[in-house]
Amino acid sequence: MNAKSSRQILTIGLVICLTIVLHVETCPAQIMGGMRGQPSADYFAQRRAQFMEQMDSDSIAIIAAKKSLNGAGVADHKFKQDLAFYYLTGFEMPDAVCLIIPGGIDEFVMFVPPHRQPMRMPPSGMPGPMMGMGMMMGMPGMQMMMGRGGMGMIMGGQGMMGPTPLNPEIFYSTEQMEKILPFYLRGKTKVYGNSDDSVLRDKIINAAQGASLEFADPDPIITDLRVIKDELELTLLRRAIDITCEAQINVLKRAQPGMYEYEIEAIIEGTFFRNGSPRVGFTSICGSGPNTYELHYSRNTRQTEPGDMIVMDIGAEYGNYTADVTRTIPLDGKFSPEQRDIYEIVLKANQETIAIVRPGLDYGEINTTAQRVLAGGLHRLGFVEDPDLSWQVRLWTRHGVSHGIGLAVHEAATRSDRYSSGRRRGDNQLEVNSIFTVEPGIYISERGLERKPRDVSDDEWNTYIEKVTPLVEKYRYIGVRIEDDVLVTPEGHEIVSLKAPKTIEDIERIMNRKK
Repeated sequence: MNAKSSRQILTIGLVICLTIVLHVETCPAQIMGGMRGQPSADYFAQRRAQFMEQMDSDSIAIIAAKKSLNGAGVADHKFKQDLAFYYLTGFEMPDAVCLIIPGGIDEFVMFVPPHRQPMRMPPSGMPGPMMGMGMMMGMPGMQMMMGRGGMGMIMGGQGMMGPTPLNPEIFYSTEQMEKILPFYLRGKTKVYGNSDDSVLRDKIINAAQGASLEFADPDPIITDLRVIKDELELTLLRRAIDITCEAQINVLKRAQPGMYEYEIEAIIEGTFFRNGSPRVGFTSICGSGPNTYELHYSRNTRQTEPGDMIVMDIGAEYGNYTADVTRTIPLDGKFSPEQRDIYEIVLKANQETIAIVRPGLDYGEINTTAQRVLAGGLHRLGFVEDPDLSWQVRLWTRHGVSHGIGLAVHEAATRSDRYSSGRRRGDNQLEVNSIFTVEPGIYISERGLERKPRDVSDDEWNTYIEKVTPLVEKYRYIGVRIEDDVLVTPEGHEIVSLKAPKTIEDIERIMNRKK
């Protein structure tokens, strides 16, 4: 054995050892938020194949990762990857760019920041060798891959340490993009791009070398693909929802008047972190008393008082997928008669709406059913003169009652709902393995009477205010929202968030145990 061969064997041995150490330390817990195991390279390759099937001919997708928060190309603990980029690559590194080229020599190409750049000798016809990190070992075809998924060697595009979602056919440094892009843009007339980064767009235009390019948004395609969840996605969502339900239960056991809203937030988010959720799916809403009126209240600074209700709209994230579960409770541990009046209307709307969920149902029926029940209840209490007077109903209900969940807390539940950038007529029916929220609410505050609807006359408005003001005083600061995550199944539906108590009896029973 000559000296060169010995050096090569020693180098390979050191890399394998380092790979194992880094793999244990950084993967899969960081990629999957504490989940044991990770999707295979084939999992994301299948997603890209579905995406490519819907791309136009002679097109290329240039999808950018989210920019790093610290400007150094390294993700800190608050970093969340661009959803389109993650969906198609599984790659958690910031500042990267991927190319997806249907029918190309390399269908999946990644550009990564220089300090994490792997190596590979270029294919025939490509400009220049790809150097990086000082790690070139003089072995053509070998590259080192380093990222949040761990470090691994790739020989000819195959992971020597096993499959990983970070296995494109080829890696380059982002510093080489301007030299390499022209090769992949040859003959292309359309670019699907998710970034509004003018610098990246200028690089693409320059790389086209005078050829005319049409830029298109990939979101309509990706949004469509994300509507129906696969088995892994549902596993991650179930875990995120279970953790969120446990947090709701922990609040029932520990909350009491006098606590600050941020103390209740701490109970919630501490439960998330202890159960493997690395971050919240969205800012936790813990609105008490007058803050129950705020739909997206997030300051969480008020000290609670006896007699307060508190709305907790929360969601743990797990493996990049987020739950969204809301419960409303009386901090005294017992509903007052007025609180019970409002709560029972909202609970009935929640339950009756969920009951109709089934494959093929028009998604619009979710909101229609909930609003009908809410309007009837408000009419019985006197807040609404006629259930069909929608302007009066809207004063107290304030929002729609459903949205899809997944990688984002608000995403499309059908192929044509309001969160779908590729909205298409006639595709608003619920499909098996779509998952979405059902979240009716009623919010009583004098603030509901601060703004007259434009289509209501002054006389009508003044008469209504005079009539309803005593009721507003009686039910003042009672805001209630009850939100469940519901999965469409072949047989009908499953309430995935069922573990979080929502009946008056269950809430009072758990809250009064601590006494």
